[in-house]
Amino acid sequence: MKIQFIIYTLLLVPIFTNQSSFAQTKSKEAVSDFSITVSFNEKGILLESSKGCAWTKLNFTTAKEQGIDNFGMSEGYDSDQKASFYFTLVRTKTGLKLTGLKGTAWKELSFVVQNHKKYLVTASGVKAL
Repeated sequence: MKIQFIIYTLLLVPIFTNQSSFAQTKSKEAVSDFSITVSFNEKGILLESSKGCAWTKLNFTTAKEQGIDNFGMSEGYDSDQKASFYFTLVRTKTGLKLTGLKGTAWKELSFVVQNHKKYLVTASGVKAL
């Protein structure tokens, strides 16, 4: 009887341990793999995707907040949408402010931009090129 209890315990403990670690893994949001080059010019903001997007170029002049995902410009964020990432982009007095809502390791990025200079935005952050 004692041996059966030990055997059952040894068999069940790994099952319960794996289930709890699986639940923790599922609750973490996946980070998407994308690369977007951002530049300013006289006409506005130019985004060029080299990885992880269905689009290659987006150009807009609006000063209001704009949603961006792997399918292009988006009107608003929907947590049920099929996009692998979603962030908003808004022009500030000195540069850009990005807010990551899905598929990014960052929640917010703000950086100063110069005309004709390029910046690389990925799920990990931003860097000047």
